[in-house]
Amino acid sequence: GRAGMSAVSLKPGQAFDGEWLAHHLRSRLPAYAVPVFIRLREEQDTTGTFKYQKSQLKKDGFAPETVAEPVYALFADSQTYVRLTPELHRQLADGQHRP
Repeated sequence: GRAGMSAVSLKPGQAFDGEWLAHHLRSRLPAYAVPVFIRLREEQDTTGTFKYQKSQLKKDGFAPETVAEPVYALFADSQTYVRLTPELHRQLADGQHRP
């Protein structure tokens, strides 16, 4: 399967709650539709016709070393989205964690 990522922008003054979001998504979506990665962005880039520009996000990927914004991951054995650090990213690449 393919891991999914969502780019999310929070309202001003709102904090990211990884536990609430994981519970909310898992209770409302089929398992295959729950995004493994959440990327927090100040604002979303759009085209002139207000479509989201996803191509640059795809190119950027999710490695913390190359992405300026915070990226959170939801692992199979976790009840919350956790901030993806370079160490967690290496562990994921080495197969120590399962999304």
